[in-house]
Amino acid sequence: MLLAWLSAACYFDYRRDRIPNRLIAAGAAAGLIYRIGLIFSSFALKEAAAELLSAAGGVLLWAGIIFLVFYPLYKLGVFGAGDVKLFCLLPLFLKGTECVYCLGASLAIGALLGAVKLLRQGSFRERIAYFCSYTADVVKSRAFFMYLENGERKKASVHMAGAVFLGVLLHGVGLY
Repeated sequence: MLLAWLSAACYFDYRRDRIPNRLIAAGAAAGLIYRIGLIFSSFALKEAAAELLSAAGGVLLWAGIIFLVFYPLYKLGVFGAGDVKLFCLLPLFLKGTECVYCLGASLAIGALLGAVKLLRQGSFRERIAYFCSYTADVVKSRAFFMYLENGERKKASVHMAGAVFLGVLLHGVGLY
């Protein structure tokens, strides 16, 4: 179910450069149904209610942590809003450590895809120099500002839905 939903997210991310909120809502609904079904199939009715509350707390905790980590990066222009929402939905489908591993793998895959894209564009050195300059300016001014301008951000962007799809797929086949 997760891979099917991520496939749809990839389609929109690559074709339209955004993941529609309706698709995010559909993913949240699918994740809730999956989680509730998993709990009720594993526990007796009496135990299922307690497990459901426990799972809801865990999902909210993980989603909150992910949001707190990635929202500032969205505000800086490093990730898109759909990317952050996509990351926040992973705890509905995956347990805590699985979620962390998939996020870590997804970020590594995204970084690799970004490096390949910059190398193919011939702008790898330029981007590394810009990143170093940006970091020095942030340290010097002690203030954060948008990482790239809109046009430059588009050229350097990586579609994270594809990276998340690959990260989850690699986990699903037992690579990690």
